[in-house]
Amino acid sequence: MAERDMGFSAEADHVIALKHRGSGELINLAFSCCICNGNKGSDIASVTLTDELSCFYNPRTDIWSEHFQLVNYRIEPLLAK
Repeated sequence: MAERDMGFSAEADHVIALKHRGSGELINLAFSCCICNGNKGSDIASVTLTDELSCFYNPRTDIWSEHFQLVNYRIEPLLAK
């Protein structure tokens, strides 16, 4: 999504936070909406409703269409099967 279409500024996000041994190099940075980046913080994973550890989407290594879908101009997550 283009930054002009978000309604607010985007920012550089460390995909793997510096405190988790991520780097400040471009390969570890993603253009992120400030709300998403603020909610993610330095986390790299979360626990699912079934108590499984699930890594966050990594735009450098994961395939977008395997994790998300566009529905009526809204990005929605695909549920784990």
